[in-house]
Amino acid sequence: PVLFFYHLIFEIYNDGQSLGKKAFSIKVLSTKTLDPSLDAFLLRWVFRIVDISISLGSIALVAIMVSKKSQRLGDLLGDTVVINLKADRQIPLKEILDLEEKTASVKFPQLAHYSDEEMLLVKQSLERYRKRPNLATRKVLKNLEGRIASDLEMQMEDRDPVRFLEEVLSDYILQTR
Repeated sequence: PVLFFYHLIFEIYNDGQSLGKKAFSIKVLSTKTLDPSLDAFLLRWVFRIVDISISLGSIALVAIMVSKKSQRLGDLLGDTVVINLKADRQIPLKEILDLEEKTASVKFPQLAHYSDEEMLLVKQSLERYRKRPNLATRKVLKNLEGRIASDLEMQMEDRDPVRFLEEVLSDYILQTR
């Protein structure tokens, strides 16, 4: 019985982690509330029998490959997902200390009123221009430059819109992160 209920008990009482999940720094979370409910853990556990035990993992493998969030059947039915807790990138202390210096050199403090969605549009426009540097994408950048310069009450100068928008993004990130 201990082995049979192992995953269920550990995930419920160990914050979504069995010993194996803890060793690999992964964890079960709810897709809606972060902390999975008892029902979600039960659904994961019941379908683990089908997903993994009976089918020797083949059903789980197929489900993980075709689902958007790499979920097995138990995760899909329980509205849960397994996440990686390891940081993708370590940030050296020097970079963190350099942020203070850079923050002091912000050129456009008025950018703080922009939303993340608006700045994401700027970033995507720059990326599109880099992939397809044609007249249409250049025109989009010029329009964005004009609108932002107008919002910042700046004089329109003969400047490179790519460089200006990169500075805008950089300043926005320094101010909001």
